[in-house]
Amino acid sequence: MEERICLVCSVPITVSHLGVDVCRACAAFFKRTTIAGRSFTCIQKEGKCTYRRRDVLSRGLPVGEIRQKNEQVDNKRSLSASYIVSHYEEFMCKSCRLDRCLELGMVYVEPTKRRRRVRKEVVEDDDNLPSVSSPRTIPTRDSLIERMAEAYIKCFTILHIRSCCDRRLVREREYAELNDLQMMDHPSEKLYIIHFTVLREMTQIAASESMQMLKEAFDEYESLSTSDKATVFKSFFGKLRFLEIFYYSSLYFGEDSNYMVSLITCLNTGNVEDWVTVKDEVERKDELRASLKGFADEYLFLVEPMLRMDKLTEREFHALLVLAFCDNVIDLPLSDETFDNFERIRLKVLAELREYYRHEMRLDDFSNRLGNLMIIAQGAGEAVMLWSKELRIYDTLFDLYENDQLIRDTFLN
Repeated sequence: MEERICLVCSVPITVSHLGVDVCRACAAFFKRTTIAGRSFTCIQKEGKCTYRRRDVLSRGLPVGEIRQKNEQVDNKRSLSASYIVSHYEEFMCKSCRLDRCLELGMVYVEPTKRRRRVRKEVVEDDDNLPSVSSPRTIPTRDSLIERMAEAYIKCFTILHIRSCCDRRLVREREYAELNDLQMMDHPSEKLYIIHFTVLREMTQIAASESMQMLKEAFDEYESLSTSDKATVFKSFFGKLRFLEIFYYSSLYFGEDSNYMVSLITCLNTGNVEDWVTVKDEVERKDELRASLKGFADEYLFLVEPMLRMDKLTEREFHALLVLAFCDNVIDLPLSDETFDNFERIRLKVLAELREYYRHEMRLDDFSNRLGNLMIIAQGAGEAVMLWSKELRIYDTLFDLYENDQLIRDTFLN
């Protein structure tokens, strides 16, 4: 039997979708993009992105075998179309993926019965955006941005703590004091200089608290299936980490060589030697330090242009956290109902932002501010791939998460 592969991503297939030899995942991506009416910007601005390799490291293969697999992949690519993406690679650019689907002639026509699901009684706001206040999808207890703000603040404000170690900021401070972390010289904030072991601990704290935050902010999250819930949280947490790096770095340092990596810890990009120290009980410290520097450079490539934008208000930051929950998820393996609900949430938060710009910031033209927010949200989506790749390399090459059940269960399994 002749071997068939997806003409977009090159995974093996047995049947066609949408009349083209593509896999189910790529067909679903095209379908959801068409339904949502979305468009994307090429991350390299050329429309010819080289996709990042999906590291086979997560499969626990030795390095020699990884190289052999990649050589086989490269040979296979040379026989295929110029846009083809290896099975061992990650989709980083949705624009080029969509372009390839269109180049292949993929077409999706929305069924008539789907159109009939639109409610006739929907009340439209000034921008003709559909109302999304249906009790089934979004409770009317308050705005989406306010819901996220309340849940986020609870994660690190002592006034809301049920016990002293339950919430994130208190847990971070307690860890810093117990481990005698070095404080940095900052004019207004009590911040600590991080090394790798601290980074791992802060990640654990952030992951456990962020899961609780989603439960408190969105009734929709709790109603998801177990598999959808796991997929959504992985995506959300990767975006959250990036948004916090950006927002708090902008708040405390501006365009400086210091960058926040948690609520109270930071690193200096000009002092790489301090990132892995004698306090870090890991072997091959130089190699780990080089890996950290490589990932830091990739994050900074995304963050640095954003630091030159107008500073975010706190409400804009909370709006970005809502978008981290529901936006840039179009290529995730989620149910159609989940995608429908997420699209409603996305439209609702954009409507709330427009109202905020008009009535609270008194802006006649807010297109530039809203455009900047969309650029930041897109950057957060790209950072999810970096976070996933980073974790798998630390786990496989350095065995750093072998006994970390929370990280393994949540992100690696």
